[in-house]
Amino acid sequence: LCRWTADNRKTERNPEEKLKVGFLLEGFSQNQAPTRTYYPLAEHYDRGKYELTFYSRWSLEEDIAKKDNYEATVAFLNGQNCRTIYPERPLSPLEQAEFLTKNIVHDGIDILVYQTTYFVPVYNFISCLHPAPFQAALEHQQSEYSKEMNLVFTTRKQYPECPAPTAPGVIPFTRKAEVAAHRRRDWGIPDEAVVLVSANREQRYHQPEFWREIQTVLNKNQNVFFLAVGLDDTTNLIHPNAPERSRIITPGFRTDVMEFLKMADIYIDLFPSGAGSSLIEAMQAGLPVLCFDQDMSSLFTVNDISLGPDFVPVRELVVPYGNRNKWHKTLDKLVRDRDYRRNLGETMKSRADNYNPDRVTASFFERLETLVPAACPVQPVS
Repeated sequence: LCRWTADNRKTERNPEEKLKVGFLLEGFSQNQAPTRTYYPLAEHYDRGKYELTFYSRWSLEEDIAKKDNYEATVAFLNGQNCRTIYPERPLSPLEQAEFLTKNIVHDGIDILVYQTTYFVPVYNFISCLHPAPFQAALEHQQSEYSKEMNLVFTTRKQYPECPAPTAPGVIPFTRKAEVAAHRRRDWGIPDEAVVLVSANREQRYHQPEFWREIQTVLNKNQNVFFLAVGLDDTTNLIHPNAPERSRIITPGFRTDVMEFLKMADIYIDLFPSGAGSSLIEAMQAGLPVLCFDQDMSSLFTVNDISLGPDFVPVRELVVPYGNRNKWHKTLDKLVRDRDYRRNLGETMKSRADNYNPDRVTASFFERLETLVPAACPVQPVS
């Protein structure tokens, strides 16, 4: 397969033809947030300049495909004039590698964008074969491992992971929730309280460092509540007799994230591992977003191309990584000064237009296109 790929893969691009971009996804899940990243790209790409193909190693007959409703994603992508390639029947790992590699080569893909390599050995293997002249990746996670691959990172995944109102899916986005569907008193929160909010996966909340600092904030400010969207309860995170526990609200997994953001005052990014598309939603909801610098940027580069700049626009809300004193001082000011946090929230809301689907998609493909002239086939790992 290595020799066949080297003999048959595309070596030159005709500038008169559309740029052929392939996306090698882990799957077409309707239940996993990473798939959401690619909906705006499929909706808003320039049909006159680009041709998109989405690949998956899973057949629609697999149990996982049925459970996560892959057919709905395939129907959506096909409806956007994109091609979808997947096996007709379940394949073994090496059969998956051969199926995908040969299809990518036959399709004459100019740029192959990987959703992941580290978590999927099949895709790591394919990246060593180098079936397209140019290979890129979105930074979903574990970028420090992917930096050793024959890849050039394009941008942080949060940039294209922006609202796609017409795309179906279990995690809807909306910018129309000007009035929160949830009222504070429905959750035992006084109207005059200052509400901190975060939204993330259950597993991301299991970070002791984060909870130590949150408890400090709640102990110091009796009028502050913390709304942990995505968390079922605080068992094993906070001592059951801790007095501040009554001011921590845990709604569990929700699909109406924006409505919860609308009843809050300040968005708190998790740490030491944080960030995600919820930060963009918080900006769109008009909340100041407090985060640490390293959570919003990356230490890793590939081929001298950075994984992407910060996207929180108000630098005074981006605390130097590890500087807990600065984090507390900034949060104290946000809690005490209503006008300060309101003004910052309005700034964040206006800057959130930088992440509208049209603008983000155009920027994403333009960046890919600028990298093409530097691309040339790389000898696969033997």
